[in-house]
Amino acid sequence: MIIGVLKEIHLGERRVALAPSGVKNCVKTGHSVLVEKGAGVIANFPDYQYEDSGAEIGELICDFLARHQTQEGKSDGG
Repeated sequence: MIIGVLKEIHLGERRVALAPSGVKNCVKTGHSVLVEKGAGVIANFPDYQYEDSGAEIGELICDFLARHQTQEGKSDGG
């Protein structure tokens, strides 16, 4: 599976959906990880840390996208 990690777009959001340590685990289990350039910078994870963990940095064409959802974005349906 190809797992993509997007740069967060909400103002004030400082998290990233997958840290470099998570990338390493995904790669170890046979997945490919593609990280949008600069996705982890605001969370103090520069691109080279993702590359060192086995991710590719670039354009996102993938099977699964990981993104945090803010409280405002949650539905009332549980």
